Amino acid sequence: MEPRLAGLISGLNSTHVPFVFDGLESRNCSAINAVVTVLNNSITDFSNTTRRSIYRGILNVTAGSSLQCYARNTSFAVYLRETFQGFAAFLNLRDLALVVPASEIQKIVNTMAPDALADLLSSSDFLNDNNFLTVLLKNYKRRGAFIDLFNKKSIVDALPNDTGTAVLAGVWPVVLRSDNETVVDTWLDARLSRYFSFIQGNILNFRGTRNASCTAFRKIVGKLSNNVTAFKVSQQEIYNFTKAYLTATSARPRCYNASDPRTANWFAAYLGRSIRYSSADDVRSFIDNNATVLQDLAINPDNLRLINHTRIHKDVAELYATALFAKHSNFSLVNLPDQLLCFARHSTAIRLLSSSASLSIIARINLQCGPSNTSELKDPFTTDRQLATMLVAQIATFDARTLAALGQQAVGLTSGQILELRAQDIADPLALQSLGQVNGWDRGQSQGLMNKLISSNFTFDTAEAFQRLGTLVLGLPSRVVSNITADTAMKMAKNANFHRAIKKAPGYLKRAFVDKIISNSSSLNDILNNVPDDLVDQVPIPLLVFREELLELHKINEKQWSPEQAAVFFVEVLNATDNYADLSAAVLQGFQCGAASGLSPDKISSLVEHVKNKNTTLSAHQLSCVAKILAAKNLTANFTSYPPDALLFFDLTQVQNHTCKEFYSLASQGTLNLLPNGSAQRTQLLNNALVCLGGVNNTLSKEQLSSLGALVCDMDPAAITDSNPLILENLKLCPDLAGAQKAALNALLSRGESQDGDLGSLQSLGSLTLYLNQTTWRSVKEGVRKAFFRSVVAGYQTQSASQKEKTMLLLKSIGSASPSSPRSKRATEQCKSEPITASTIQDPLFIVYYDTKGQFDACLSNEVLKANLVPLLEHPLTEEYLDVMKRKLSEIYPAGIPEDQLKLFGQLSRRYDGTEISKWTVTSSDTLSALLDPSGGSWKASGVKTPVSVNVAIGAIEQEGDPTVSR
Repeated sequence: MEPRLAGLISGLNSTHVPFVFDGLESRNCSAINAVVTVLNNSITDFSNTTRRSIYRGILNVTAGSSLQCYARNTSFAVYLRETFQGFAAFLNLRDLALVVPASEIQKIVNTMAPDALADLLSSSDFLNDNNFLTVLLKNYKRRGAFIDLFNKKSIVDALPNDTGTAVLAGVWPVVLRSDNETVVDTWLDARLSRYFSFIQGNILNFRGTRNASCTAFRKIVGKLSNNVTAFKVSQQEIYNFTKAYLTATSARPRCYNASDPRTANWFAAYLGRSIRYSSADDVRSFIDNNATVLQDLAINPDNLRLINHTRIHKDVAELYATALFAKHSNFSLVNLPDQLLCFARHSTAIRLLSSSASLSIIARINLQCGPSNTSELKDPFTTDRQLATMLVAQIATFDARTLAALGQQAVGLTSGQILELRAQDIADPLALQSLGQVNGWDRGQSQGLMNKLISSNFTFDTAEAFQRLGTLVLGLPSRVVSNITADTAMKMAKNANFHRAIKKAPGYLKRAFVDKIISNSSSLNDILNNVPDDLVDQVPIPLLVFREELLELHKINEKQWSPEQAAVFFVEVLNATDNYADLSAAVLQGFQCGAASGLSPDKISSLVEHVKNKNTTLSAHQLSCVAKILAAKNLTANFTSYPPDALLFFDLTQVQNHTCKEFYSLASQGTLNLLPNGSAQRTQLLNNALVCLGGVNNTLSKEQLSSLGALVCDMDPAAITDSNPLILENLKLCPDLAGAQKAALNALLSRGESQDGDLGSLQSLGSLTLYLNQTTWRSVKEGVRKAFFRSVVAGYQTQSASQKEKTMLLLKSIGSASPSSPRSKRATEQCKSEPITASTIQDPLFIVYYDTKGQFDACLSNEVLKANLVPLLEHPLTEEYLDVMKRKLSEIYPAGIPEDQLKLFGQLSRRYDGTEISKWTVTSSDTLSALLDPSGGSWKASGVKTPVSVNVAIGAIEQEGDPTVSR
């Protein structure tokens, strides 16, 4: 062939090449090879375009013949060299993917020696298909030898990021499989050192990663942790990879062996610095909620070093510290990582601290555990208070310098300790400045400190003097504020720190402060300008009258009015604007039927729409009026624009069939309790909704439940057990459940997934936890149950009186599900646990530890009660516990309870009857106001039914020395 073609070949150009290869794929291999050889012999005569065209012709013939000329047991690299000859310079991965059948990749790539494969991949032009590169390398068996040779190629130093990532992804599986430390080290430290910076999330999340050997995973975590900034992958992606691996098996902690000391540093080895992204629930999941394992890990020096150098979430720090002190309660506080020191309340070493050592620990805590730099400081958690109380208890004597050094930990001072302080030490400028910056004073502490300060002849004559008080303002008697000038009060109101403090003050103090501000006001606009927005609810209603003055609507909208106040000027507001979008929710809540009924249809529709848009809360009376006005003006068809609460009061006979599903779906989002339980309207709502949605029995589908919302609350108990499990979401909307419904709820939960998982799964039940019975609670692991208990107690003080009653029932049921000592039948019990102290009172699990009236009585001394009245009353105590306190207080104060203590009674005052109340000595309106505060709950004691009867029982207040009485 060659002699006949030789004369023609040299003049070949790219337009001729297709004719040369036409039909060639059907010829035998020798013929194909002969043509390529002839062309190759004249390769220097061809232009680059012609050469590329010839290469393309060879490629098409090779691909079209399905590698028929390739001897399967020979090196594929040799085959490519012989097939393409000099034209192989144009060969690349993308074209190679067209030649090699996907089903034969593994077999073919493994015919090449490591050096041949390294040579093949050493051209930058060849590496143009990163996906196929990864596939080739994943299928290659001698990856170690290949990467050693490939790393010697000059191309490696110039690899694009994507190509480097493809190489890493290709060899990654072999790294994961090895359980030999030397082999893994060779891969990570030598072979892949230049590629590791290319690591990406898709490599870490490769499905084979979850099956990696423990050795490989540990080494990878170590490498990622040591120099995380050098990698393209984010720290969150590294944590996601770590979490996925550690939770991929049922046996947990994964890779941990309690009998193998080499795994004792499990946190450092398998989480590394990724622990900063862990939540406490994550950690519990990693160790399968095994408290013993956690305690063993917590004490390990390597793990402690990790915690010492890595910022972790507070809930993880608390979990870790709790486990550490459970294992070694006397662990050195000096060697404890700072962020664990914030949660050292379980340390027994605190009891051994000297005054100076305690102050040293306090300084560290104030530095490491203080509040974040936010404009609105939050009160400390009960656990923070407990630690502060323990540390402050170790200080023998307090002078001004010591008080200043306490910083935020001064919140641990008990009322008993405050009583022993010297007035001049509190009045010391440095001490007062420090005490005024403490956040979270309770009523007893702030009152005690202020009484001391007043006795030191501290002068309250300027705004600056009050500002120096800082957070101690809470303890001021109202008579002090009543003695200042209106100008001073207005100046104080403009100070951000004072304003922040007065917002948390008792009602009587806020009222006295606002009264003083408005004492020189001659108009409503003066009040609007001078009274802070969030204190305006203390302005007496008779003063909210416009006397032919220009209405400053923008100022009215900025204020946080009470509904009663907003109702006074609602008519004036409606007359002042047609743009109801400008009105705040605080103003709209004053909705008045008479004023609204005179509006045109367009205006009333717009007004009600903005009530919805501003999430305004209206009373049942107001909503009923809204519904009637809309019906009278034929505006009910536009029901989708109105508040769901208003739809509850619509005339249901007027709901059209074609819109009923949408109507009842929206109405079900309303506050069902606005309608009396069992009322005709409420019953008709449910019945009509069921008919509309096709729910003719108690078996409700997911779709029906999504449209029924809170209306499910009135259905038979069978609906709870027979419907789709998503009915739990509906039940969370219920104001309350009947006895049979509670039983059905527990039956549903008992046959579903167990509630012994993490705290989050229990908290996801929301208000339904109020209805769990003892059997259900016993199925929850004790650690999770206690963590949930702690979270409930933390929110107790911010709840309404009715919510508190439900919370007490809940905590009682949780406590009864906890193992406890048998109840003694003797009249007088012996304390079977530790005596109650100031620090144990601050423990959120206080009621769990003293879970019977007898033990509470036996372990609570009169001395501790006297010094810690307020923190005790901040717990969700049952009436039995309150009665124990009442009896002990009569022993402490046989001549009568001091008035400054009466002011702190709160819920305890409700345990006194009319005869007992009549014996109280009350000389201050502050005391009366504190006793009548509705947050203390309802008056249920014999002979006391209403606040009025309480007032009568207390008797006339002596006005001498208390100018606030005449208010």
